[in-house]
Amino acid sequence: MSHFSDIGFVNFSEDNFLDKIKELVSKFEDRVLDFTKDGNGYLGLFLTNRLDIYLQVIDSQIRVDTLAFHHNNDSYVFLNSFEEINKEEGLYRIDYDEFAMNVNVPCSFYKLDYDEKKKYMCQLALYAESIDVFDSEEAFHQTKFGLTMNHESLLPEGMFDEEQNSTILLTGIIKKIEHMTNPFEMDEYFKVTVKCLEHTYECFLDSNEAQKIKEGQIISGIFYVTGKIMEKYHGSEFGDIKRKETKESKIQTIDDLFNVLWHSWDKMTAHPNVRECWMKYDRCCGQCAITAALVYDMFGGEIHKVKLPNGDTHYYNVIDGHVIDLTSYEGDLYSDPYILEVDPIKVDRDYLNKNKDTVQRYIRLTNNVFNYLKS
Repeated sequence: MSHFSDIGFVNFSEDNFLDKIKELVSKFEDRVLDFTKDGNGYLGLFLTNRLDIYLQVIDSQIRVDTLAFHHNNDSYVFLNSFEEINKEEGLYRIDYDEFAMNVNVPCSFYKLDYDEKKKYMCQLALYAESIDVFDSEEAFHQTKFGLTMNHESLLPEGMFDEEQNSTILLTGIIKKIEHMTNPFEMDEYFKVTVKCLEHTYECFLDSNEAQKIKEGQIISGIFYVTGKIMEKYHGSEFGDIKRKETKESKIQTIDDLFNVLWHSWDKMTAHPNVRECWMKYDRCCGQCAITAALVYDMFGGEIHKVKLPNGDTHYYNVIDGHVIDLTSYEGDLYSDPYILEVDPIKVDRDYLNKNKDTVQRYIRLTNNVFNYLKS
C-alpha cells in the first residue's frame, strides 16, 4: 500500500483505506467489476484505461492485506515460465526469456489457466521505493555498488537467498519522463522509462522522488514490481505452424510473425474507431481484420469473423482446424466463453478488400513489417 503514492494516491493509508476504496467505488461505479476466481470473490476497479485495483472479498468484507494493483504500460517481457507461489495473494514467480533471472510478482489475478504448451508474456510495472541518480557512468562507478555492477543491470532482491520477494534492484538510463495525473485524487505522479540491457522498463515515482531526475541520467534504486501475465496470443501452442510457401524470410512460423507484428502494429494501422484511444500497451487494439488477412496470405487456412457482445466484429484465423488469433489479448477475449460458443462466419479473403480503409491499413502494416525486418 505504501506504493500507492507512486501512482498519485498520496492520501491512502492503513487508517483510511476502506473509506477511500468506498469513495472510489462510488465515483467509478460503472468501472467496478465483481468476479470469482478459484472459488474466491474479488472486486476489480478499472479506474482508467491505465489503473487497475484488485481486492479480495471474504464474507462481504474487503481484505486489505491482499491488495493488488497494476498500472498498465508498455513494458513487456516474454516468459520462459511462471509458477504460482501464493494463491491467496495472487503471487507468481516469472522467468524471463532473454536472460536468466526470476522475480516474484503479484499478477493482479489476471493469469490465464497455465498450459505448458502455450507461450506467455508479462507486462511489468515498477514502483520506486528508493532511488539515486548519477550524471555520468563515472559517477555511478565511484559508488560501492558501481564498483562491481554495470550501469545497466537488474537483480531481484533476495536473488541469492531461498526467499525471494517482489522487489528488484534496477540500474539503467532514463530515456523519458512523463507527467501523469491521478483522476481520482488529482495528485501528480511520473512515469519514467528506463533502459536496462535489452529492455525498457516503466517505473512510477511520486512527485517528490521525480524532482531530482532528468533524462539522460543513470537511475539506480529499489523498485516494487507488479505484473500481468497473459497468453502471447490464442493458439500459441500451435505457433510452430509453417508458412504455406517456403521463402527466404525471417518469418517462417506463426510465432515469427507475431514477434514481428509486435513491433509493426501502430496507431495508424488500428481501426479508425479506436485510433484515438490506441496505446502501445494495447498494441493489437483495432488490428484484427488486417492481421487476419496477413496471417491468411502467409499461412493459408480460413478467416472467421464473430460478433462480440459489445457489437464489435472480431476477425481471427483457423489453420489446420486450430484457432489462431494473434490479436486475442485485445480485451482478454478468450476469458469470455462467448467467443467460442457462437457460430462464427467464414469469410473469403476478398471480403476484407471491399473496405478501402482496411486495404490502406493492410498496406501500411505490410510496409511496417518490411521496414522492421530490414532494420
